[in-house]
Amino acid sequence: MEETDIYRVYTQVNWSISDSMDLHVEASYGQVLAPEVYGSPAFPLSKGPARATGSADQIYVPSTNPFVAEFAGRSGWATNAAFASTRGYTARSYRPLGHGGNPLYGQNGNGFGGPISIDTQVFRTSGGLDGELPASFGFLQGIHYDFATTYNQTINRTGTQDFLGFRLQEALSGFGGPNCRAADLDPLRFGTQNPAAAGVNGCQWWNPFASSFASQPELGLPNPNYIAGTENSIELIRWMYGDDQYRENINTGLIVDLVFDGETPVPLPGGNIALAGGVQWRQTENREVVSSAFRDGRIPCEWPANFTGGVNGVPVAQTPRATNDPLFNGCTLDNPGPFVFGGTSPAQSSDQQQYSFFGEASLPVLDTLNLVAAVRREEFSSDLGATVYKVSGKWDVFGPFSLRASYGTNYQAPPAGLIPGRITNGVTGYTKLGGAFAATQTVTVANIKPETATVWNIGALWQSRGFTDGSDFKLFIDYFDFETQDEIGTIATVQHIAAVVFPGANSAATLANCSHPLVGRVLFNGGNCTQGVTAARDFASIRTDLGNGPGQHTAGFDVQSEYSMPIGPGEGELGLTATYVTVDENEAPSLDGFQFSSDDRLGFRNFATSSFSSPELRVNVHANYRLANHNLRLAVNYVSGVEDERGPITPGGLTTPTDFGVAAEDWIVGDLHYILELPSAMRLTASIGNILDQDPPPSREQFGFDGKFANPLGRTFEVGLKKTF
Repeated sequence: MEETDIYRVYTQVNWSISDSMDLHVEASYGQVLAPEVYGSPAFPLSKGPARATGSADQIYVPSTNPFVAEFAGRSGWATNAAFASTRGYTARSYRPLGHGGNPLYGQNGNGFGGPISIDTQVFRTSGGLDGELPASFGFLQGIHYDFATTYNQTINRTGTQDFLGFRLQEALSGFGGPNCRAADLDPLRFGTQNPAAAGVNGCQWWNPFASSFASQPELGLPNPNYIAGTENSIELIRWMYGDDQYRENINTGLIVDLVFDGETPVPLPGGNIALAGGVQWRQTENREVVSSAFRDGRIPCEWPANFTGGVNGVPVAQTPRATNDPLFNGCTLDNPGPFVFGGTSPAQSSDQQQYSFFGEASLPVLDTLNLVAAVRREEFSSDLGATVYKVSGKWDVFGPFSLRASYGTNYQAPPAGLIPGRITNGVTGYTKLGGAFAATQTVTVANIKPETATVWNIGALWQSRGFTDGSDFKLFIDYFDFETQDEIGTIATVQHIAAVVFPGANSAATLANCSHPLVGRVLFNGGNCTQGVTAARDFASIRTDLGNGPGQHTAGFDVQSEYSMPIGPGEGELGLTATYVTVDENEAPSLDGFQFSSDDRLGFRNFATSSFSSPELRVNVHANYRLANHNLRLAVNYVSGVEDERGPITPGGLTTPTDFGVAAEDWIVGDLHYILELPSAMRLTASIGNILDQDPPPSREQFGFDGKFANPLGRTFEVGLKKTF
């Protein structure tokens, strides 16, 4: 597990200014720092320096590369009659660093995978006045008021390192390293063309073959193909990364609230009507910092402007163009940038203002029946607005038994950080490719409208004496139903698109339907789709849109029960909370006029849709015993298993399918907690997490488990000491 440092500071001040006014001020700061979150040693090529689009055949190793001879001999190509006339070698796919680890960014220099750094800081301060209006306000005397101002700031900094494709090609040709100053003698070809200067006078060669590393550091396995002295230098690797690559997102918010509430003289059979009303103003700002000059959009293409290639015999620098443009020379309209995996991502800034008015009425219709009605009007700076409402009620039927229900609407405007036209590049394991990874691209569309929701529930409550004196029993059962429309998110996933463009078996050999309405969203290696020839293995990337997607319907039952009673000199308690979901389904998405089918998520892994597992049942049971200043608590958590709807796959290199992670397996874990209250407002805590040291259910993901479903830590021990001032 990676090291993570967590810091938290909190303080508050409470002061009674007068009999009718209190002041409350609080401030908090938190930081979560994970300097090295390890993953793959390097990203694979999703694009590259070749003129052809896609991820295949993007790098070229000339026969003059001094490391070619060993590879040709080991692979048997040296004995082929064509070996003498072979001018170079093209890699169908490539990852600059793989089994040998990452000697530059690897953990403590031992060669493990290249890390991602994450640093999140949150600062929040709030101050407010509350009390009752004094006699000087006349007939308004006694009305309660609450005025508060809150400021918060979140700074999230993420560092991810990626190789520069043009520098990789330069090093493969013998012109790598920070001290290489060789002149380019042919402006009609991209890259430095100067055979006599390759590999000399500060210019270095890149060794792309298995001879370049001594071992597989993760498993400690020696590499039988390693040749000492053929390693790629740390200096060369650092140069190929370019510069420090991190993105910092700074989000700030300022909220001002004013609320009045009080009882009116208007009577109902159950009491006087009470009213509340208020206003809120909110300002949200989002600002980004992109550290890398290669990432921030200044270099929109694979090759910087100082390199040229020939178009109709004329040297032309790369410029984003349509692939059918006569001057197209490898740089597409989406500004792919110079990295082999990630695209360009210019820093953005945005802000949003919001104000709202709201009111609420409490109506005690009877002594046993109370209704509450609320309404809220929202206005946003982007000329968006909505009115939402909620009605709820509770009926005390008799003694310990009550019924409750509510119905309401909700509304969410597009967040300020949603920038139309933004292109986000990523990678995913495509089901159609048997789980193999390929690139993704998500484009944020314009004219995104607010998403809406309708929510209702009905429930029964029982609160009574238990079986013995001094005991209490509670049981709450609620049925809930949430239905959203125009959810802001991915309109249709890349998995959806791959499934319909490549209809049939989940295999890289499945042929494409080149006349499908969504085929234009698939980037093929070489650029073209040929019916009856092009297969799933031939695509490099799939593009989808971020906007108003399909709605979702979720329904089920919440259950909460608690039984407390005296046990000897102390107090015992048994409790249960459970959620049983009966419906979890998506509406059918539509993209470019093509209508997909709807999704039933319940009980499935949902890798192809939301990537959030949807278990039918979640249960938490606890037993608690308190004696004087001692408290002991045992908690058991259960989550029902989910099935991987992708089914068995045959990964590359294997001949038989695997069903790893397909079947549903339940997750059950128990934790034990002890608390000792000490003098001087101190508290000692001790916990054992995952007492039985259970492994998480298997899941076909990068680390073999679903982190949103379970955790891999096994049995853990924690001791804490808390002091309150």
